Amino acid sequence: MHEILDTKINPESIYYPFIAVSGEEIFISWMNDKEYIIEVYVPNSGEKKYEIKKNYSVGYYSDIEMDRMSLMNGIDMKKQFGNIKKRAINEIFVDKYNRLWVLATKKRTKENQSYLYADIFKDGVYLKTLDFPEIVYHDGTASKFYYKIRFVGDLIFYFNYGEFEDEKGAGIRVYEY
Repeated sequence: MHEILDTKINPESIYYPFIAVSGEEIFISWMNDKEYIIEVYVPNSGEKKYEIKKNYSVGYYSDIEMDRMSLMNGIDMKKQFGNIKKRAINEIFVDKYNRLWVLATKKRTKENQSYLYADIFKDGVYLKTLDFPEIVYHDGTASKFYYKIRFVGDLIFYFNYGEFEDEKGAGIRVYEY
């Protein structure tokens, strides 16, 4: 047995880390107001291999996003909490090619308010940002796990609960990649 992370994690923090695991690496995300950092470790030894860093400017949820969160939570979020900062990262995953998918928050407009965006990294190198208009995804609801995405082999499973009008119907969709 070996310990990789001995830092106490505050579950109330907006900088709460996400963890993704493959057979080759363990990824642990950390965030601050200026960048996100992902530490990468060897699973068997716990040895730190490298870090991924990407600049990030903290933004606030738009009125549209605040309205969506108000509907989900049954309270007026803006009235209750005022402006709320977004998290830099909503979730991280590793695919079959050991590429890291970072579901990072993006600036939302009326046109892209429900797109899934993913920053893709391989061996610590940023490759590109992908967008998936087919997968309905909202920054404010990601941490509540309303839109679940899972990678299994060469498939992406998308679980959509269909609670909001832009979700294109409830159900499970399967995408090959």
